Amino acid sequence: MNDRSALYRKERAGTAQCAITCASTANASAASPRISTARNFPKPTGKLATPLCRSKASLTGARTISSIVKPNTFRWLCMEYMRADAFKILHPTTRGARRRIMEAMWIEPVKPGSKLQFGDMPLAHIDHGNIEVLRDRKKETPFAADERLKVLRQVFDTKKDGKAIVPNIVRLVEPFSVYTDGHATATPEELTPPSSSNTTDCAPRRLYASPF
Repeated sequence: MNDRSALYRKERAGTAQCAITCASTANASAASPRISTARNFPKPTGKLATPLCRSKASLTGARTISSIVKPNTFRWLCMEYMRADAFKILHPTTRGARRRIMEAMWIEPVKPGSKLQFGDMPLAHIDHGNIEVLRDRKKETPFAADERLKVLRQVFDTKKDGKAIVPNIVRLVEPFSVYTDGHATATPEELTPPSSSNTTDCAPRRLYASPF
């Protein structure tokens, strides 16, 4: 009987100790600070507040076309041409080639060493002398020079509301193409077939036995 009482008291003591331990653990957890979730984090300030996702324009400093094209400049006239039906009906390959030619002329300096580019030149200041400069910049490759003139003629032919924007001064500039009168006319003697006396006997044809 005494053994059973001792065992009972031992079990009760263990249960009580377990209850005390669990209560202490719960109190310690309640007193300790909770781990903040993403919603509880303080909002970043300064450089950290800058969004991670930026557009390509903001990273490179590039500006949109509408913000860099000055009205009534050569670049503006080219943009008007590319909005016109005369440009839109062209094959995509042709449109791309012409746009590259125009973009190359935009960045050409008006004079060697000048910061002023043809793209920003006012239309009122462009004369046939400036067109000749753009042509002569490609004089080493006459075909490329004539392609520039071809594109420029189309650009200066651009109309808005049915009226020409500017006079087409490009038509006053001669291309680099060399024109000729064609081949010389053949004489009757040259058209007369050669006589048998003027022909040269050909060497006799050799006959080879086929190996097959």
